[in-house]
Amino acid sequence: MRLLEFAPFDFERFIQVVLERSGFVQVSVTRATGDGGIDANAYVDERNEFFAGTHLQAQVKRWRHAVGSPEINNFRGALSTTAKGVFITTSHFTRAALAEARHGSKPSIALIDGTSLLQL
Repeated sequence: MRLLEFAPFDFERFIQVVLERSGFVQVSVTRATGDGGIDANAYVDERNEFFAGTHLQAQVKRWRHAVGSPEINNFRGALSTTAKGVFITTSHFTRAALAEARHGSKPSIALIDGTSLLQL
């Protein structure tokens, strides 16, 4: 997988381009260190009548090993109260991470694994 060849910050910049090409606007990557668990911010374009202005925050991991539920939980805690979260990785998510992301009494987190990312 060539995505693993990116330096971590370059991978975040790559995700910025993916988000922009997916129709998000005002896409920004946070600083490399001390980002508080948020790697990118983006907004839904005003032309989208249903979700205009929705704030998206992303956690981006260029990993070979699986993302587990602790990472999902930590990311959820870092999200702005008004943001929708998406966790993007080059690897995959454990069953516990999948369950945590869709926990019924907590804000859901969208998950994009390496296979889905390559399709984008």
